[in-house]
Amino acid sequence: MYFRQTLTVLALLLMSSCSLYEGPSAPRKKEFSQATLGCLKNFRVRLDGYLEGKSNPAAVNKMADCAVSALHTFAELTRGEQRDRFSPGEIRNFLQKYFLEDVVITDAFLDEVMRVKGAFMGGSTSEFTLNDLKVAETMIGNLRTAFVKLQPWMPVTTERLKSADALYIDGLTRAIVEVADLLGNQITENETPYSFAQMERLLDEMAHVFHCADVVAPFRAPLRMSGLLKELFIAPGMPRDRVTAAEWRLIFQEGARWGSAYLQFLNFQAKGTDPSRGEGRERFVVLVDRILDQVVRVAGRHCPPGAGSVENCQNAPGIPLTLIQEMVDQVDDTIELASFRAERSTIKSMIGPVLRGMLGGTHNDAAGRAAERITPAHIERIRNLVSEWAAGSRYLEAAYARLSGSANFSNTAYYQTRDIVKWDPQSLAKFTPRELDWLDGLRGEIRQTAALVTRNSKSAVFDGANHDRPRVYRELSQLTWLRPIFRALVTGYLRGSDVEQRAKSVETDGLTLPEFENFVKDYWPVLTAAKLVGPRNSVAEDSALRFREASLFTQASDGNKMISVDEGIQLVLYMLSTQPLSKLVHARAVSLCGAGVIDDFGQPKVESTCYRRQVLDFNSSSSALRDLWRPFPLFTRFYGTLSAHDQDELRTYLEMAARKPGYNASSAFMSDETQATVMILHYVESLFLRFDLNQDGAIDRAEASQAFLIFRNVLSGIAKLDPNDPKLETAFFWVLTEGSPPVNASMTWWRKFWPSVRFMSYHWRKPDFRANRLDLLKVFGTLSHVPKS
Repeated sequence: MYFRQTLTVLALLLMSSCSLYEGPSAPRKKEFSQATLGCLKNFRVRLDGYLEGKSNPAAVNKMADCAVSALHTFAELTRGEQRDRFSPGEIRNFLQKYFLEDVVITDAFLDEVMRVKGAFMGGSTSEFTLNDLKVAETMIGNLRTAFVKLQPWMPVTTERLKSADALYIDGLTRAIVEVADLLGNQITENETPYSFAQMERLLDEMAHVFHCADVVAPFRAPLRMSGLLKELFIAPGMPRDRVTAAEWRLIFQEGARWGSAYLQFLNFQAKGTDPSRGEGRERFVVLVDRILDQVVRVAGRHCPPGAGSVENCQNAPGIPLTLIQEMVDQVDDTIELASFRAERSTIKSMIGPVLRGMLGGTHNDAAGRAAERITPAHIERIRNLVSEWAAGSRYLEAAYARLSGSANFSNTAYYQTRDIVKWDPQSLAKFTPRELDWLDGLRGEIRQTAALVTRNSKSAVFDGANHDRPRVYRELSQLTWLRPIFRALVTGYLRGSDVEQRAKSVETDGLTLPEFENFVKDYWPVLTAAKLVGPRNSVAEDSALRFREASLFTQASDGNKMISVDEGIQLVLYMLSTQPLSKLVHARAVSLCGAGVIDDFGQPKVESTCYRRQVLDFNSSSSALRDLWRPFPLFTRFYGTLSAHDQDELRTYLEMAARKPGYNASSAFMSDETQATVMILHYVESLFLRFDLNQDGAIDRAEASQAFLIFRNVLSGIAKLDPNDPKLETAFFWVLTEGSPPVNASMTWWRKFWPSVRFMSYHWRKPDFRANRLDLLKVFGTLSHVPKS
């Protein structure tokens, strides 16, 4: 535990240095009482007892009194070779003979301590004066106060930090900051610098003299990047290896504040507190605010070149990205965050896009999209993201608490949409006008969508009851954090001269395809690291594919050639639903068919014939896969009504839509193709959920007319027709009922299609039809192999 080690090193250093102010040639023994002799003996043992919580203020005062007594005795009863001046050797002799019987102070350690004395106390590094002894006594007094302040919170162990209540954590962190301020303010302003290289030598000698190598060892690695940390947090633009007294004061104080935030985070994380609800959310928001305040304070110390002093920055101050990237270079090659692993080069590549895209807003300046620094404006946008999430979470929790009659409702609690949104937010809790604006968008999305999950399901369940099914709290709580993130991303990637105006309509309009492609390009390294894309993927193709899916196949899709916030959120919800289910399906495929070679995503490929026979069997009577296809009961029921020929045709079109090359008789199935298959089932069922209004398992002409409004723009791009051309709607109906004409790579069939007698007859007759799920999969198969527009 670094806190214990830090305190130990600090105590050893200050007690040893104050002890060194204690004696040249031996004084007369008769001047000392037996109680005084050896009172600093076994200091390390006593310090360990203190750190283990076995001490008390009286014991602390006794040790401090001993050190002060040694100073007084030395000053009153001893004389050096020069009057009122003492050499380090004279003090060492006095201390070792009468006070530190079990410690041998080496010349090397003595030299290093004298350097500390010169930097922190002032004066000469080769001698002590009576004034130095007075300063030392003040230091001992401050150390006494510090140890008494910290004593009630001992022992500070990892286990205790993880299990302690908020009162303990708040009290401990408050004491740490007070102690840091006390000790930091003791350091005298002087011109004697002290380097990190000197500190490393001091630690080496301290480990030798006090036999505390175990305590000192953890400090070596941080020292290697201490110069960078100093420039980043304390003194921008100053030499990295030189530390002035003023800088050391800031190191004490800033270190305590960052350390306190870390202790609070450690406690919060270890206790598994739910940050989305109640006291847990409030504690989390306060913790984030404290950290952001500290980052703003650090950012304010970094003034751009030519901007003048920090107090009079003409340009936006901020932490240079180059320093952040250099910091990343100091960590291990692979960084792990939860289950996510990424090379440090990947993390470095993301710093700019996050800053300029997600946090850039609509501002094309140094505090926005053109940023080369983390400015206070960027930090404020992070604060807004947290505030928007917290407001949505507070509203949702209040609504469910009102409905359940208790704030302790379960995360699987569920209520009807109309009941959740029936209250005005202000009647549930107090919100600012800006928060009410955020809540308006959240409440609108809740109203306009149907329930996806059930109380017990991890994936979406399309059973025909989605519109009538109550909304599970766990599902809706995802919206409270997805919405702020997507609002920020959409706003950050808008382009053009009317960005400010477009930013006001991100809920309904959003990003164009080129803008969306810019977003995907920026985050491609992370998508690759997370194995969401592989070497067969490309930014352009995947951007167009995801763009089309969001525009057409979600509950919020409107087909307007833009991805809105609502469409993006729905797409992510489908992806979150698909991921665990597709992993289970592919693992089952491996168990049924055997493992082939490893694919681009680290999973075994599966032989195609067995895969089609076993995995793409949607019969509800299939014991091997019945549990996996349970989220799609209407689809599996429909599949069971088909003839063997039609079942085979359905699987073919499904494979055409899911696999990049289309249907391939011999190519083994990869894990991403399994994921695509599950995703397409989400899309098919989502469209039937939305447009099969009478739930008869088919989309008739009237229902298809509503669906056409969504598909119109995409079809017009494929067919090269005006979106308002009546023949385009007929073509949509034709594809639903007849399947597509023979498809070739160039799609030249459209040019031959329009003047055909059969099509024109169909256009004028306007026959009724009923399109089922097989017919819809034919559309998917057609659209998946045309130019993405």
